[in-house]
Amino acid sequence: MQKFDSDGGFIFKFGLAGSGDGEFNRPSGIAVDGDGDIYVVDKGNDRVQLFNPEGRFVQQFLGDATLSKQAERFLLSAPMGLRLREMTPVEPEKRLRNPTSVRVDGDGRMYVVDYSCHRLQVYKKNVVRLGQDDIVPTPRSPSLFTQF
Repeated sequence: MQKFDSDGGFIFKFGLAGSGDGEFNRPSGIAVDGDGDIYVVDKGNDRVQLFNPEGRFVQQFLGDATLSKQAERFLLSAPMGLRLREMTPVEPEKRLRNPTSVRVDGDGRMYVVDYSCHRLQVYKKNVVRLGQDDIVPTPRSPSLFTQF
């Protein structure tokens, strides 16, 4: 992936081919929110990856679907569907399968088209805005060592 300024000047690139954090297998969609965070659909790995404005990997979204009101009504009116749902592992059904695009809105919601599941998964961003005085400066020699 590459990032350019509004005049088309190259800023930086990020991501490699693969399936690890920050790697892609058939990226198919991208969106940037009001904070500058970058969301990339990684279609081949069935996920959406989030990067900060500098292109550093932050987290991935694998899917966590719940039943819509329409699906709940269907299951309550279809005894066979209810029985099959009881007999089938539900966890894999929550996951993204072949996501194709992503959009973000001004209210912090991310919309992911989950193509093979015929649904739209929606996430709500929860953010605490911090100023420079709220964050410790980057240490010259980072370490996990803690003094007691």
